[in-house]
Amino acid sequence: MKKSEEGSATFTALAAVASLFFATMYVQNSSTQLNQTAKKAKIDETLDAARMNNMSNLSMIRSLMNSSKVAATLFEPAVYPSNYFSESWDMKKNDLRPGGNYTASGRTFTVKSFEASSVAIKDAEAYFKGGAPKSQLADLKATKELTILKLNPDPVHKYWIRSVDVQAKNKLSGGGSASLDSIGRIQLAAPEPGPVTLYISLAGSGVWSTNYGTTASPLRY
Repeated sequence: MKKSEEGSATFTALAAVASLFFATMYVQNSSTQLNQTAKKAKIDETLDAARMNNMSNLSMIRSLMNSSKVAATLFEPAVYPSNYFSESWDMKKNDLRPGGNYTASGRTFTVKSFEASSVAIKDAEAYFKGGAPKSQLADLKATKELTILKLNPDPVHKYWIRSVDVQAKNKLSGGGSASLDSIGRIQLAAPEPGPVTLYISLAGSGVWSTNYGTTASPLRY
């Protein structure tokens, strides 16, 4: 073989090796990009599920804090502040609306909720099937905690709390302590005062009554 031919063969071999190297690098880079894309898609899916779950839980609190019918002409919320005019609300459950998959204490609520990983359209279809639809209560297996962060007074009527900011948290699936926090602003209607009852007491007795006495002897009982 002539020297020129040897050089040409060597160059061809080097070119082939280089081509193989670049092809291998391309495959590796493509594989890495695919893995990164798959991981990002999984992360996005996890975040979307947690975000949807937070929105669902905030909607529950919105429903509980706003009035609904408890009697023929009586509308009251399921949870209420023990002292509406306090700077920090202490939430209580309304005895007129017993039961429910929730608790209220201080600024904190706990609600029975879906697992974030179970929130999917294919799962929700079963709730709307005719004949024997699936009960949602069976899937409320997780306990979620929500907290009132801030009371927002009306800018004109200072004693009316126009809205509250509530925080919902959802631990992200896949282990670890990472969570997605969402804050929702829940609009509240102005409270309607109920009937006023005046009680009287004799000085020093400590006994209060609605017996106002008679015309001849008022404020006696």
